[in-house]
Amino acid sequence: KNLSKGYRQRVGLAQALIGNPEIIILDEPTVGLDPKEKLEIGNLIRRLGKNHTVILSSHILAEVQAVCDRIIVINRGVIVANDKTENLSERLSQKHSYSALIEGPTESVARGIGALPGVVSVKRESRVERGVFEYTIETEKDSDIRRSLFQFLSRNNYPLLGLRTLELSLEETFLKLIT
Repeated sequence: KNLSKGYRQRVGLAQALIGNPEIIILDEPTVGLDPKEKLEIGNLIRRLGKNHTVILSSHILAEVQAVCDRIIVINRGVIVANDKTENLSERLSQKHSYSALIEGPTESVARGIGALPGVVSVKRESRVERGVFEYTIETEKDSDIRRSLFQFLSRNNYPLLGLRTLELSLEETFLKLIT
């Protein structure tokens, strides 16, 4: 009774490991822990996963994503997804999105990108620095616009200062699966 929440969690894990079981079931193992303890428990769970099947039940999806190789989503007693973590959001996306940092006149940049094959929409987000804006570019699912985007920007002398793919977060994926 004199142990902290983190140490009580460790004692519970130690009890679960007595007898070296093949399967370890953990229900919300990081609830009430401080950030350092959460990190330690996450590392322990990953190490345990090398020699045991670890079933982790949690509503803290960022931690699930950090610890688990495979995710099963159950909605009202029915399995609605069972896949590798990295495949879940890709499977549910109808479109792909990019975030681009581009220097240039916003109207011309947005109009030019919007005219590229496979682009569904272009939205200017925020000003990053003088003359540089962030754009969110949505494309059709199987459309790769990187080359045509580069060619358009190069032709018009608009520097591309950053480009990254935007994926659905695990929370967004979870909501799509259960609604």
